[in-house]
This record gives sequence, C-alpha cells and structure tokens, in this order.
Amino acid sequence: MKNSCLTLLTIICIAVVACNHKGKKLVTPIVDTSEIHEVSLLNLIVAPEKYRGHKVRTFGYLNLEFEGNGIYLHKEDYENGLFKNALWVEMSPDSIRRPEIRQHIKSYVMLEGTFEEDEGHMDLFSGTIKNISRIIKWGNDAPTPKKEIIKFPPPRPTK
Repeated sequence: MKNSCLTLLTIICIAVVACNHKGKKLVTPIVDTSEIHEVSLLNLIVAPEKYRGHKVRTFGYLNLEFEGNGIYLHKEDYENGLFKNALWVEMSPDSIRRPEIRQHIKSYVMLEGTFEEDEGHMDLFSGTIKNISRIIKWGNDAPTPKKEIIKFPPPRPTK
C-alpha cells in the first residue's frame, strides 16, 4: 500500500510540474513577403512553389483584354496563344481602362505584384500575378522609366 501511494504521489507531482512548465512555444516560420524578388517568368513557370505568396518583379510581353490578361515570355507566345508560357495578370476592368495602363498593352514591361501558384485564369495559364504594384514599359523603344512608373493603391480588403 505504501509503494502504491508513493507511486501515485510521484505521478501527481510529475503531472503538476509538467502542467506548470513554460517551455518554448512552437512557432511556424512566416515567409517574409515584403522583399521583392526579381525573377524571370521562366523560373516562375518552372518552379512556382519557390515563389508562392512572394512579391515578384518580372519582365515579359503584356496583353490586357477581356478574358486575356497575361504576361508572356515572348510576343510570339501571345500571338500563337501559348498560355502555358504566360502568367495570368489579375487586374480589375477599371484599372485596365486607365490611359496610363492602356499604353503598356501589347508591349514588353517590367511588372511587380504578388505571385500565386495556381493554374491561372480558367486553368489556362501557369500561375497568377495579383496585387499589381508597378508597371514600367521596357525595351529599346521605352521612354525614360521615371515617366512611365505607375503606382497602384494598396488592394482593398475583401469581405
């Protein structure tokens, strides 16, 4: 009887100590997405898991039209409907109608936004760039970039 009481008392003491122990909490690492990663469209298409949720800066041929907002590896990819060589560009119709954005349609651009690893619009594209923060016309015929920078307001929270 004495041994069983001692064993029970030991178990209770261990349980009390274990309950009161304040050890380190396990913390899930958070990806710092505030840094912009300059990455090629090819890398976003080939290894999308590396950039999921990250802010990215990439270069490509931009087309904005109803059901066809995309940034393509090459102009020829757009002209030949090679959607898997492109990322869907998520922009509101109101944004696309703005003259300072319309002048970038069907030209090479530098684009900044948040990358999402998905199948793009209607599963046609190889991913999505959303929350666009900047577009600059790129290439030999592009005006001085300082005049072409388009700043977007931060996205509105969704309900």
